[in-house]
Amino acid sequence: MAAAIGPLETQTLEASMTTRQVTTPGEREVTLRETTRPTQDGKQWEAHLVREDIWFTAVLTGTEQTSVPGGTAPIERDFTAEEVERAVLIAIDGDLVRPPEKQRAGRYNVNVTRFDLYRAVGVIV
Repeated sequence: MAAAIGPLETQTLEASMTTRQVTTPGEREVTLRETTRPTQDGKQWEAHLVREDIWFTAVLTGTEQTSVPGGTAPIERDFTAEEVERAVLIAIDGDLVRPPEKQRAGRYNVNVTRFDLYRAVGVIV
């Protein structure tokens, strides 16, 4: 069973050294590792797109996780770890198609938004 992620402002998060091979919704192979520090507000990941050789640092703030996109009903439960990870991958896919064009071996930052979280659970398409 998936562990639920509650309000991030009240959690003590430890940095994870677990690296996982995952695939984005756009079918890109990614090596994903959570790099959240215990003193950090929110969560952070390092993602390496294997074939493209592009690096991302993805950040989800506590505020983004608790806010609701306009015109949608609030989700009355905590997001699961899998839903949060899916939102990270959605954010990376979205950033790849937005300018500027991403360069091989480049390093980029991407913010995981409340819209990415709601897309991850299927509330917004």
